[in-house]
Order: sequence, then C-alpha cells, then structure tokens
Amino acid sequence: MKPKKPLTPDTIIRHCKGWETISLYAISEANTCKWVCLDIDDHDGTEAEKTTAYTFKLVATIRDLGFEPLVENSGGGGGWHVWLLFREPILSQVAYRFGHWLVESHCPATATVEVFPSQECLTDTSRFGLAVRVPGFHPKREAWSRIYDAVPFPKILAASTA
Repeated sequence: MKPKKPLTPDTIIRHCKGWETISLYAISEANTCKWVCLDIDDHDGTEAEKTTAYTFKLVATIRDLGFEPLVENSGGGGGWHVWLLFREPILSQVAYRFGHWLVESHCPATATVEVFPSQECLTDTSRFGLAVRVPGFHPKREAWSRIYDAVPFPKILAASTA
C-alpha cells in the first residue's frame, strides 16, 4: 500500500496531467461523509454493455428519489462511478447503509458494485477504510474519466459514442 500523504497543489496538478492518481477516503475522523460513491466494475473489459445498462437503471432510480448524481465513466469502457454529493456531512453509518440500500433494495446488482464508504465507521484497526479514485486519467488504461451530469444521461452517452 502506498503511504498516505497530504493533498498539495502539486499533487492535484500531477493528477490532472495524468502523472499521478489521487484517491479519496469517504469517512472523516468524525465518522461523517460528504459523499457516497457506487463503483460499478467491468474489470476484465467484457461486460461494458451489462454494466452500462445497470448504471442507467441505477441513475434513473436515484433521480426518482430526488438526487442528481454525478455519473462518471471511469476508464473509457464499462466501468462507472455514480457519485452522490451531500451539502452537509452525514453520519458515515447512514451513508454506508444508504449506499447499500440503494443497490440492494432499489436496483439489485446484475454487475459488481462496490459501495463507498466501504464500512460504517472508522475503528482502531481500520482507520481509513477503502479509497476511491478521483476522476482523471485511468492508471491502467489510456483513458480519461468522462462526467455526465444534469443532461439526460443515456442520450448524451449515445451521442458521445456515435
């Protein structure tokens, strides 16, 4: 595991140029979160159609609940991050349960989905939890993240891949 280090302007510049990868931990020392991220994976690059269809369904469900998620095509293929950003920090336990509730109750996974935060709270043995990669250049593929926001998600994706 790489050592954790403070975020600096130089680190951000290196990330934006694709020279370095920044990852974020969802849970603060106060056991609160300002976001939930649902990571829909296509690790081997063979399930882009399935993961994309699942992401469309999940985003529609989240919008029906009154949220406007940021949708990130995270690696130029079938991997997606669906980000829900909160105005104020919420308890990490609530964020964790909310993410799992979305996936399990409203949109059962037909793809591999990781929920961030990955645990309910920090403990003495798990001081950070798992991190999620910030949008930018993919560390293993020659691809930049693409973000889809307030426009009709499936229409803009179809237009960008035509």
